Amino acid sequence: MNNKFFIYGVAGAGKSWFSLHLKHDLDLPLISGDYIRSVAQLENNIEANPELYYNHDYVTDNSIQDILNIRHLVKPHFLHELNFYMGGIIVEGSCLDPNIIIELGKTVLIITEDESQHQKQYFQHRALDDKAKAKFKVKRLKQEYLIEEAKKLGIPTINNSGTIDQILKQFHNLS
Repeated sequence: MNNKFFIYGVAGAGKSWFSLHLKHDLDLPLISGDYIRSVAQLENNIEANPELYYNHDYVTDNSIQDILNIRHLVKPHFLHELNFYMGGIIVEGSCLDPNIIIELGKTVLIITEDESQHQKQYFQHRALDDKAKAKFKVKRLKQEYLIEEAKKLGIPTINNSGTIDQILKQFHNLS
């Protein structure tokens, strides 16, 4: 049985919250995509790859290309990190490439369909100003992209609504 689980989605969708509960439910170690990104930063400079450094604060005219760039930059570090875990593991992050992780273990896209709920979750740890509101709109566009991408790849999507027990049950019921 493959005990590798990959949870991805946009900022504020609930992937970290869900992954932490899944970690306790399955009694497995958890790696954050933010950690993998920080390792990738050690080998990439800020001038050449600003999207890798500014994370949720970095918004360009082509945010979808930014997602693809970040995935490319973290890929070798992500794969290297997985080598340390021969048993089970949970990896969560916005920088995970579904084209890779789908081949490595159970992969799920976490989304928050309800925009007001997503906004509440997103601003729980961020200042609520005009600049941040604009960034949130970009996150909603990125989420739509990830949903379409997941459909094409056959990756299941779990909507972050309901109790944690209901969401965990959805996860465990996925084939």
